[in-house]
Amino acid sequence: MLDVSNLPAILNLTKLSAFLGVSRETCYQWLACEELPPARKVIGKRRYWLRTDIENFLKGKTNEN
Repeated sequence: MLDVSNLPAILNLTKLSAFLGVSRETCYQWLACEELPPARKVIGKRRYWLRTDIENFLKGKTNEN
């Protein structure tokens, strides 16, 4: 599992995609098919995720496998 301990408390799409090792476009595709959790906060067209949401999401994905 990826280590989220060094992530900031709030991530934008650029930081999230870099952490996951995928392109922003891939993140958009994953969002469209609900492979990523929805953003916690949307300001204008910008989306933000909480580190804890990403951590819980990754734990859930690990448990599914």
